[in-house]
Amino acid sequence: MVDQNPRHVTGLFIFCEGPHDVAFVRQVLKYCFGVTRAKGANGKDPTFSEFPAPLDKLFKTSMEKHAMGDLSLDMAHKFFLPDRLLRKNDCYILLFNSGGKNKTEIIKGFLKDFLVLHPDAATFASGAGEILGEVHYLFTYDADHLPATDTVRTMSQALANIEDIEDTLWSLETMTLQEQQHGTFKDNKGFYIWANNQDRGSLEDLVSPMFRESKDELYTKAETIIDDMFSWETDNEKEKEAFSAACKRKKAILTTMGQKKKPGGSLNVIIDQAGLLNKTAFQNSAPVSAFVDFLNAFTKWPVNSQGNQ
Repeated sequence: MVDQNPRHVTGLFIFCEGPHDVAFVRQVLKYCFGVTRAKGANGKDPTFSEFPAPLDKLFKTSMEKHAMGDLSLDMAHKFFLPDRLLRKNDCYILLFNSGGKNKTEIIKGFLKDFLVLHPDAATFASGAGEILGEVHYLFTYDADHLPATDTVRTMSQALANIEDIEDTLWSLETMTLQEQQHGTFKDNKGFYIWANNQDRGSLEDLVSPMFRESKDELYTKAETIIDDMFSWETDNEKEKEAFSAACKRKKAILTTMGQKKKPGGSLNVIIDQAGLLNKTAFQNSAPVSAFVDFLNAFTKWPVNSQGNQ
């Protein structure tokens, strides 16, 4: 049955650098804001037709276009859809895995298609039960071996212009960070950079202390195993190589910790499904608290202190 009076909802599109970022952000939203998985009429994941307009038609058209295209097998699995569809009251949260800092074109391609349809969503919302109104856009990246503010500047410049889209639909200024701040936003667009206290680093630097605090004995055992098996050039004279080695070491330790529960699991699976990090681990983490404060300021959501278990 067609809804003659579709409800207006809002959106938060979060473009994460990689799959483990998606898993981490989902857990933060779950434990600190009470965000839950969006459900369709059958209680399972919504079908495309159940998405709010214009996402219903956008994703369906994307599927059809790729199905008709002459694609190689590997590319057939890589068209841009959200990894997660979540909901908080009348706000839909879409978590995307953007595939790395060098994959801005795939983000801009999605935004181009969306921004063309979005202004007329209400006009062409035939069959839609909900219409997407105001949308916020958040981009998350690792600082890596560079200062976090350099990452914000570089990525905001890379995402500033979208071909054939007027400034009235997409305007993104070059952004910078204040000292000791990892997030910044203006209007409905923001950036958050994963970094350590030295203003460099990655998401692994944030989650490693959480894993250690939550499962100290298991962490120590995994650390010993990994360091006995491999050598890590964390003191390499080249800063980029030293950082990369330290990041890989942390990732190896964390994934080793989750192998009993999720054998063969990658870091995103361990964060999301191994049950090693509970609500307390997220709510007691200072870096998580900083991210929560940023999200609260950016989205104007009240923090749900009860969260989800």
